[in-house]
Amino acid sequence: MKKLTKLFFITSLIMMGSFFEVSANNSEKESPKETRTLSTTEIKQLKNRVEEIQNMDKSELSWKERREVIKELKEIKKTLELDDKVTISVGAIIIIVLLLIIIF
Repeated sequence: MKKLTKLFFITSLIMMGSFFEVSANNSEKESPKETRTLSTTEIKQLKNRVEEIQNMDKSELSWKERREVIKELKEIKKTLELDDKVTISVGAIIIIVLLLIIIF
């Protein structure tokens, strides 16, 4: 039984290493993201613009105008999103849980 658990951990670690290697290669291919920080006045202006769009009467807008408003909202959302997100794979979660079970 111990041989089986050791084998499982070794194979899972190898799989985790290959996953991180693949993700590292993908990040190099992507174009570099804009790392500009927004000031508080710029953030307030963007939030005010979003409120203006929410309060406007969209039934009077033409189809093209609605599309432009939607594109503008998407651009505002992208600029306001934080890039400091942490992602963890399912394999990593499984390994962490198994290690916690073994330790305790």
